Amino acid sequence: MPLGTRLLAGVACLGIGITACTSSPANDETSGNSTEGTAASGNDVATTQKNIPAEPIELFESEIALVSEPYSPGQSAPTLGNLFPQLVGATSVNPQPNDGTYVAEGSGEDGEPFTLVIAPGDTAVRAALYWQCGWAKEYFDAKDVGNQSRIDAAADALRMFPDLQAITEYNPDLARMQEGLVEPMLDGSDDEAGRRFFERECN
Repeated sequence: MPLGTRLLAGVACLGIGITACTSSPANDETSGNSTEGTAASGNDVATTQKNIPAEPIELFESEIALVSEPYSPGQSAPTLGNLFPQLVGATSVNPQPNDGTYVAEGSGEDGEPFTLVIAPGDTAVRAALYWQCGWAKEYFDAKDVGNQSRIDAAADALRMFPDLQAITEYNPDLARMQEGLVEPMLDGSDDEAGRRFFERECN
């Protein structure tokens, strides 16, 4: 499982760490774009939570599908359990009137109740960050062993992040916020700042 994210203030805690998701269950109301984070579950919510209606599952999965570019080697599209670990413990997921938001409620692994708010686009942005962190891990792994073809492929993928449909449609500001760190990393002018950024945000 690739690097996960807590990408920048006010964006999503993707929680997919260099090895696993780190988005923790919230004790209070938590936005789908929260920067809070818990141990990830790779469980597929569609198969582990029979009480979650098919409609939100289909909606969330359709947002995941907005990330249509190839994932990094060894990475595949995330499940809902990867992106929203809390959903595995949800006992209800209900739509809110008029705005397309869903509110999930349940208990975390510690038994504490939580409320998770998932707004339109939250799932798509988390999936895009999951994708980005996978390619960031591939980039640094390739750099560490001096494999230029892998470095180039990963850099090409990372440069596509601002153009992912999930980002252009739901959070174009996120790509602009990252630009000053990611491009200097890829052009070699400031590799260490980019490495620190992804190691921090994708853990």
